Amino acid sequence: MFLKEYLKKEKMTIPEAASALGVHKNHLFMICRKKRFPGYPLAKEIEQWTQGEVTAEEMLKDKPQVQCCPTCHQKIPADKRKMKKLANSLLQTD
Repeated sequence: MFLKEYLKKEKMTIPEAASALGVHKNHLFMICRKKRFPGYPLAKEIEQWTQGEVTAEEMLKDKPQVQCCPTCHQKIPADKRKMKKLANSLLQTD
């Protein structure tokens, strides 16, 4: 079950849930809309708070994996446009 469905079933608003979880309502709103993903600790906290009806695994299964450059340790974006921009910025010399 997704968090949005759980809140609807429990007749709870996002601000009420955010207050109970100790997170900002906008962050929880974005998680419910799948525009953001919770970190592992928050995902586990949500799983405990919902008594396992919403699982951390379910919330994190679509989370994009981030890779880092082994040389400069910058995050490597998954989308090609961002990769091209990053490559150009790394090649530029001042």
